[in-house]
Amino acid sequence: MLTSFRPRFKTLLEIFEASTKRYPDRPLFGTKRRGVWVWTTYREFAEKVAKIRGGLAHLGVGKGDFVAIISNNRPEWAIAAYATYGRGAVLVPMYESQSPSEWAYIIRDCGARVCFVANSKIQSDLIKACISIGIKDQISHIISFEEREDGLSWSQLELKGLANPVDGLLVQPHDLACLLYTSGTTGKPKGVRLSHANLAMNVSAMHEVFP
Repeated sequence: MLTSFRPRFKTLLEIFEASTKRYPDRPLFGTKRRGVWVWTTYREFAEKVAKIRGGLAHLGVGKGDFVAIISNNRPEWAIAAYATYGRGAVLVPMYESQSPSEWAYIIRDCGARVCFVANSKIQSDLIKACISIGIKDQISHIISFEEREDGLSWSQLELKGLANPVDGLLVQPHDLACLLYTSGTTGKPKGVRLSHANLAMNVSAMHEVFP
């Protein structure tokens, strides 16, 4: 009965803590490299999240800040997301297939100062688009998943996190977790506000069906 439903999880960080502690040695993410599957366990995932969380803290990301990401589906996406949640910040995801002008519009609209990108091509296109609408100085840091001679790479941010370890901040169920922008087919994209409770409730509901 809906009236008797009590959510098991109230925030995304509760899900993260419960899963990584209960299943540390289980495989979580698989990535195919040169035809071979390489697996990341829950423990390794938690360790990587801790590094990036510390790195974001070093960059000054804190509660209520907006962190954008332009990338396809990959482990770094999830690591960046949970590191963002762990700082009490808000994730703003975007697709690689979107136009650079749309990336720049969304970044200006939400006020993100930090952005993760999948590769150097996206980074270059994003910088050009931001310059074209006059917000180049708004973005303090662009972190590329690829190694770069200029700018900040993923591995460099990990090193900053290792030197600057921080615990995850306490978040409340009503705190904003994600600002998910619409496709913009009926005008400019609009940010849909999703709280921790909005997303965690879906997971809790699945536990009711699949105990």
